[in-house]
Amino acid sequence: MSKKLIFLVVVLIALLGAAGYYFLYFTKTPAYSIYQAYDAAKNHNLAKFEEHVDINSVYANAYDQIAEKTVAQNPTLDKLFGGVKDYVVDQLATQTRKSIAGKKDNEVTEAPAKEKGNILDVFNASSKIKDAEKDYMERHLNFKYMRFKDISTTELVDGSAIVTGKFHDIQVDKDFFLKLKMVPNANGQWKVTQIMNAVDIALERDKAASEKLAQLNKNIRDEMARVFVVQDAKAEVKKGGGFIPTSKFVYTIAYTLPDKNTRVAELEGEFTMLNPQGQVAQRETLKLNGLLVKYAARDYAADKVYTETFTKRDIIGTLFGRERGIVDKGVENYTCEFALEKMILADGKVLQAITKLPEPKS
Repeated sequence: MSKKLIFLVVVLIALLGAAGYYFLYFTKTPAYSIYQAYDAAKNHNLAKFEEHVDINSVYANAYDQIAEKTVAQNPTLDKLFGGVKDYVVDQLATQTRKSIAGKKDNEVTEAPAKEKGNILDVFNASSKIKDAEKDYMERHLNFKYMRFKDISTTELVDGSAIVTGKFHDIQVDKDFFLKLKMVPNANGQWKVTQIMNAVDIALERDKAASEKLAQLNKNIRDEMARVFVVQDAKAEVKKGGGFIPTSKFVYTIAYTLPDKNTRVAELEGEFTMLNPQGQVAQRETLKLNGLLVKYAARDYAADKVYTETFTKRDIIGTLFGRERGIVDKGVENYTCEFALEKMILADGKVLQAITKLPEPKS
């Protein structure tokens, strides 16, 4: 046998070995299923994607992880919050399926989520709580912007696979490492059922989104801060008694109006409460009107400090929502900030920061 023929036989054996490895081993690995899911998403093949990713399970588990860290625990409310959870998971899963299928919002009509009777309905607040929870979770669970890049590690544990994958978030332009739990699917391959570090990813992404927003808004915020200077922001909680003990939040903003030649007529801003770790615990939009009269007053001065007080009385929120965690831990353990979002000047000019990151191009 000639050397050339021997070489060709060796190459053929190597190719057959590689093909055998691919079909007999690699196609049965968790890594292969991740690549399959990625390819399906890229080609808008929703059916193929759902063979390898249990969308509802991923969102349901992520909801549980985040809720455990951000909502005050109360065993009597498990069933009540279950109804909220079902609604939020259904909404987020529907949005994800639409995104993967490549359909626009106006091309799909969503079926209304099933309403479950619970105590929230007595207060006529079920929809309010559900939508607020959906908005909160949507900000923290924006997996639709994640693009798969590579797999770092794979570990088999008790019939499941723990895969750490590197993903790039195209909206905040940052890499994240998602720890995925996978189980065997019906085809002898693997299916993602859980993002095990959903809380860490949510907090990292929230921080990255806030930093990017701050960068995009820097010039407009600097211009607003020149004519309306926030000196202090604080909050207090006043507890009420009665058959149903409730609490109300009182927000106070201290500010100066340093430029009489550029007068502020009215404005909107976000009052934010941050926990000791610097994470957002509460956000509230506040509006200040009638500011022009302060410039016309005899005691106007560029360094005069004015104060405005706002009261939020939300029975449902302080009983069941994230506000309860603040009440229980004590408002003194939180840092308060007031960020300007929109301003209307006396001459009609409008200054406005963007509150949401723009949709990525791809």
